[in-house]
Amino acid sequence: MSEFLSWKDANDILFIIKVELPKTSWIHIVGARNKETGEEYLRLRKFRQNFNLKTPEQYSEIVDGLAEGAKNLGWEMAEVGHRSIFKEIEELERLKRLNRIQKGRIRRLTASISGLVEKRLAIEIPQFRKDLQDLKRRLRRTLSERDWQEWLAASNHRWLLGPEYSDTQPVTMKELGWADTRFDFFLQRYDTFYDIVELKSPDSPLFVGEQDAQRSPSRKSPMSAALKDAISQTIEYLEVSQISSSVYLRLKNILVHKPKGMIAMGRTRTRREKEGLKTVNAYLHAIEILSYDDILERGEQLVKKIELRRAAQPANESGPRTGSP
Repeated sequence: MSEFLSWKDANDILFIIKVELPKTSWIHIVGARNKETGEEYLRLRKFRQNFNLKTPEQYSEIVDGLAEGAKNLGWEMAEVGHRSIFKEIEELERLKRLNRIQKGRIRRLTASISGLVEKRLAIEIPQFRKDLQDLKRRLRRTLSERDWQEWLAASNHRWLLGPEYSDTQPVTMKELGWADTRFDFFLQRYDTFYDIVELKSPDSPLFVGEQDAQRSPSRKSPMSAALKDAISQTIEYLEVSQISSSVYLRLKNILVHKPKGMIAMGRTRTRREKEGLKTVNAYLHAIEILSYDDILERGEQLVKKIELRRAAQPANESGPRTGSP
């Protein structure tokens, strides 16, 4: 008791905080000011003994008590008490749960949209078959690049570029202020975002030179000047479109965010051409190059896939079936 009295004589007691400790009774946190120096500090005391912290609960109570004492002394401290940490953890867990719920909703909506799109596409199967036959006939003819651009951009042929694209009217680059008169355009996906499509003629060469088995895979089929130019042009479209996304949204209500670039050009009738294009695409991130043979093959595979799924469905789910023309 004398030790406490001698300490008390040398200090002014500003406040005493009693902290109840689970399984350890209590502890006093004393706010004090040294009479000689004027220094203010906190003093922990339980009778005349020291004590050990043995549980997280004991630590938590002491930290809260110390935080309260520091606040009483006017100390400016970052709020890092265990309760604030626990609150942040609880908020993080809440956000994680919400994120899982939102991801579940997104998955369900995506599946629903995919199902609806597939049902819509199934209705168009007879027309799709006609389009594929028309594409084969066109590939046997010599047509201008402009003719191909107008044919593929038409509403009933855009599915050949991908079933993910909606029936909305494409917006040409010329409408957005590009100086040249190219027939390249923005095409809207079903998620409302837009991609950029550059259409070239199937007669445009993809590769030049003779195949050389001794060269590295990337140099066996050197890219043509036309392919290099198409890639360069698409990169420019992507860069400017990302920078000008707010302008495009205001002018044409086009929602541009990380668009994908698609180039349709050339033929891949030989193994060398197929492997060469696969190699080029493997090194491109935001651009996909499709030959007109790829477009034809994808269209045929899509029709086959839809027909197989419809055949596997119960009669009451698949709806009326159309026979082969």
